[in-house]
Amino acid sequence: EPDATVDVNGESVVNDTDLLTDTDKGNIIPDNVFDHTDPHPSATYQHAYVLNGNASGRAGSVVQFNVGAGDVVNSKVQVKLFNITSNQVVDPVAIGGILTNILTSGTTPVSEGVTGSISSGYGPTGGLFGTDGFDYDDTQPMVFLNMLFIPADGFDEVTDAHFKYVQVTNANNVWEELTLPEFEAEEPGTVMIYVSNEGGVQLEAYFDDMNVVVDEHPVIQKD
Repeated sequence: EPDATVDVNGESVVNDTDLLTDTDKGNIIPDNVFDHTDPHPSATYQHAYVLNGNASGRAGSVVQFNVGAGDVVNSKVQVKLFNITSNQVVDPVAIGGILTNILTSGTTPVSEGVTGSISSGYGPTGGLFGTDGFDYDDTQPMVFLNMLFIPADGFDEVTDAHFKYVQVTNANNVWEELTLPEFEAEEPGTVMIYVSNEGGVQLEAYFDDMNVVVDEHPVIQKD
């Protein structure tokens, strides 16, 4: 939703649509049919974000920001699928290269440490799901809300300390709210929140009302 926001310490600081690259903005659907929430009876939001599982529609709506040690991040999003059948659940596909392309094509500077960590951490196939420590439900579509934390000095391997995710369970023809586990940064770094549609068969996943809340830990200086 174009009016979704990122909140820092209770203050709305950014419109998440402004963070999307020109390519990513092409996934916004101006059709109220796929919208989740209207603000009030006299107004209508007419946008949702869609990933259809093709080469450019497997990951998107990337919200990237820096955090310090002790900062707490919470995120949720609404998702809806249409007329999904069981034969549309297949092995996950590469995602790391797609994320790197989205980040490097945006206007927000991205350090080589971030893109290098994605490249090395997501492995040669570019995917995490199905690898050690990242199970998924193979009876459900491969549609997720994800959070990746990249420490300031980067990493060579993604662990469950760096990556949080939640998969759809009941989004077929109904809206389902996906809520990530709360994350507290143990050290400074970069957080990326993104949605993904990672199945190998194309299906349309509609996302709306993404919400990211950051509670910053007070910085205490001792002289």
